[in-house]
Amino acid sequence: MMLRRSFIKQLSVAGLLTTIPEILLSMATPADKKIWACLLHLSFNMWEEYSSPKNTERGFHPDLRLSESLWNDALKKMVSEGMNMVVIDLGDSIRYESHPEIAVRNAWSVTKLRNELNKIRKMGLEPIPKLNFSAAHDTWLKDYSRMLTTEEYYTVCSDLINEVSALFDKPRFFHLGMNDENAESQADYNYVVVRKNDVWWGDLYFMIAQVEKAGARPWVWSDYAWQYPDLFYNSMPNR
Repeated sequence: MMLRRSFIKQLSVAGLLTTIPEILLSMATPADKKIWACLLHLSFNMWEEYSSPKNTERGFHPDLRLSESLWNDALKKMVSEGMNMVVIDLGDSIRYESHPEIAVRNAWSVTKLRNELNKIRKMGLEPIPKLNFSAAHDTWLKDYSRMLTTEEYYTVCSDLINEVSALFDKPRFFHLGMNDENAESQADYNYVVVRKNDVWWGDLYFMIAQVEKAGARPWVWSDYAWQYPDLFYNSMPNR
């Protein structure tokens, strides 16, 4: 089985140098009601600066890293293979009206994003937003990534979820990430933050509430279940 990290790396626009991996293309197209999706990254500022040299390709980059021709080729390939959904990791790639200070240089305007979403829908794909609020992958939040579990942090997260939900015209789902928030995954970071127990769940419930108020269904990675399956399945809302 392909590990999720490898899957993301292959599907990201920066790493998608030729086509979508053959392992995906060889799978049968599902029935119309099933999700057949691809994750594409507009933002890549997910990782804290590293203390070791082995991950120098990661860390923060102040500019938008995107090949629009590759982006368009990926979308066309998805359509040709019968996919019906694209999950878009937005991060700091958009100059949000609520928090423009987050945007990298050359970030898309909200008008540019709306036009792109309209194009994607006309291609037959359902666009779904993703903002990763995991403490292991929130470098895109700039200074706010060091304000977790504070009133200012909650305000910013709520603002972004509300604005993105409106930009996507009340999407069916909203991906919140929330993966890899453990010491092991951040062992090589210069700055480490790990929320645990009620603090992690409390922040997650806050994000879930914001998404549901905006009319979408929350979506997260299931990493937490790998270590704490009983707690995950007993505590995760099922609605």
